[in-house]
Amino acid sequence: MRSNSNDELERLLEEGLAAYSRQEPRPGLEERVLYRIRSETAARKAWFPRWAWAMTAMAGIVLAAVVWMHRPRPSVPRETPRVAVRTPAPVVADRPKIAEPVRRARVPLPRRREFPAPAKLTDQERALLLLASDTSDASKDARETLLSTRQQDLKPIQISEIRIPPLQIDGLR
Repeated sequence: MRSNSNDELERLLEEGLAAYSRQEPRPGLEERVLYRIRSETAARKAWFPRWAWAMTAMAGIVLAAVVWMHRPRPSVPRETPRVAVRTPAPVVADRPKIAEPVRRARVPLPRRREFPAPAKLTDQERALLLLASDTSDASKDARETLLSTRQQDLKPIQISEIRIPPLQIDGLR
C-alpha cells in the first residue's frame, strides 16, 4: 500500500511541475533582468568617485608643505661677548637691589690622564712591595719563610660524610 501512495504522490508532483513550467513569463522580464544586472555593475564601479583620488593627493601635498614649513631650523651659534658689562641700577628706596646675572665664558672641566684613577695601595700591599723590593739577606730569608709557610698551608680539605639517622615517631611503623 505504501508503494501505491508513493506512485500517486510522484504523479501529482510531475503534473504540477509540468503545468508550472508551461506558463510563459510576463512580458518584458528579460529586459528588466538585463537592466538590473547592468545597473548593479555600474554601481559597483562607481562606489568611490574619481575626484576623491584627487582630493586625497591634494591633502597629502598640503600636509607635506605644512610639515616642511614648520620644521625646526638649525641654529647658528652667535658670537657672545667674553667681557660682561655691568651698568649700575638706579637705587630705589622701596625695592631691594637685585644684581644682574653675569655671563661667563665656559671653562672646560678638568680631565684625568688615566681613567679610572688607580686605587691607593693598602698597608698589606705596601708591606709586600717593601719585602719584594728589598735585596738584603734578611728579606731573602723572610721571602723564603713566607713561601714555605704558604706551601705548608695548602693541604686538601677533607669533608667527612654526612649521616642523618631516620626519625623515630611513636605510634608509626
